[in-house]
Amino acid sequence: MAKLGVAITAYDKFEEARILVDILRKEFNNEYVIGFCSNHPDAKKISADWDINCFSSSRNISFIEPTTAESTMTDTSFARFLIQIRALDSILISCKALMKEDVDYIVHVHSDAWFLKEKSLAEIISGLNKRNKILAVRGNGLETISNPISNKNSSAFGMADDHFFFFEKESFKQNHVFDVKPEELFPHKYSVHGMLMSIFVVRLGLSKIWYYRFLKDCYGIRMKPLGVNSIKPFSFDPIYDFIHLNRGSFPGDSGKSLQACLLAKYMDNKRSDMIRDFIDRYYVDEEHLLKGLVELDDSLNKKLRHRLYDEKLISTERIILKQNILKNSNFIKDLIKNLSKKAKLRLIRLMENKIEDFNVKNVVELYSKKYKINDIENVNGGWTSIYD
Repeated sequence: MAKLGVAITAYDKFEEARILVDILRKEFNNEYVIGFCSNHPDAKKISADWDINCFSSSRNISFIEPTTAESTMTDTSFARFLIQIRALDSILISCKALMKEDVDYIVHVHSDAWFLKEKSLAEIISGLNKRNKILAVRGNGLETISNPISNKNSSAFGMADDHFFFFEKESFKQNHVFDVKPEELFPHKYSVHGMLMSIFVVRLGLSKIWYYRFLKDCYGIRMKPLGVNSIKPFSFDPIYDFIHLNRGSFPGDSGKSLQACLLAKYMDNKRSDMIRDFIDRYYVDEEHLLKGLVELDDSLNKKLRHRLYDEKLISTERIILKQNILKNSNFIKDLIKNLSKKAKLRLIRLMENKIEDFNVKNVVELYSKKYKINDIENVNGGWTSIYD
């Protein structure tokens, strides 16, 4: 098997990072090269006794609390600008540090994104080789470009999830893929996912990218496809058994309990003392836990719908966010505010519909059927298999 490096990025989620290291070192059987990146002032000291191969620190970019309760989902302030730079900078440095190690492939994850089945790692690498690709990403697709008027969460090339993207090291080195500056990629306008996809498409070309999963097909707390392209606090991929879970989006210790349930279910060996202890402390009945979270989310959604909040927010399953929005809300003021937003959005959509091909659902179909790109001499249409 090709030698795989795992680039783990975090700020202060040290417990989750340590659990991920133990999954790779003690629960899985193959040998992995592990890198850990954090710009927390105590990160190097805290991780000194971890079984990792290298430590790196990203730039010390200031952090400012977002100005609204809805955080990065709607915040367009300088705080959001800095968040995007910090996020992309840490990913770039984390990956570049591991590229100095003796590995063939690298996968990037944040500390709260865990692999639950080892065979999935080999399957992704094998998938890249079969397709003659350099990069495997997941996300919302390449054609999900936001409107040109509001510019919220927009991207020139769709988006790539910053969790679970796999790449072939030497090709990335030759193409200088990560030799970029986040501040030069319009972080006031694009999300980290949009900036990542822009880098990948420009440096590699579509022909070398495999888009292996759509996030809308991953499961949330209802354990069924969410079907929405938005930020989710819990995402479980039932095909590859990858999880991403933001504890801060769930009340109390319910986020930790959900992690403990999944560890208990998938970690067959339980050779890690830390993982066993974590399960002992936080394990609860999974069915009861999920039922309670769904009921709470449903009750919050009902209140938000009465106040005419957007369905994109309602669909996210971000429980703490919803509670914060409703905590000090005024029913009448919320109605007026959201009616105004809906009127503005309707106007934007009317203007969008006048822009030819803007609402394209599938750029491959557009190019092949309308523009007949395959009929043009010397045009290589091999990239059209990007989603296969």
